[in-house]
Amino acid sequence: MNYYGSYYVPNTTGYNAIGNLANTLWSNYHLTYVFNRQLSLKWPVSYVVDRIEPVDILSIRCDGLVEYCYERNDVRLLGTNSAWNISDPAHYTAHTNLLGHTPAAQRAYMTQS
Repeated sequence: MNYYGSYYVPNTTGYNAIGNLANTLWSNYHLTYVFNRQLSLKWPVSYVVDRIEPVDILSIRCDGLVEYCYERNDVRLLGTNSAWNISDPAHYTAHTNLLGHTPAAQRAYMTQS
């Protein structure tokens, strides 16, 4: 079996915040699934001020949901040093490439612990 990587589990407070955000997105925002990008916004990213909030999201892919919940709580999952946070408007375009951010491609960003 191939080893694809692992991540640490945040402290209890961080872990609860991540879970609560995922539940909020699912329960309150009724997001639709999108195939061709991790995250689609309701309006141009230039309209977002400080960070991408749940109200800004139109649709999301399953891996985008996980990455958004972690990275919005400052737990880095994927991406380069200059564009890792999917909830940061400045990093948004790095997460909209169909081929660059597939689960298979993301595996290369993981590090063995």
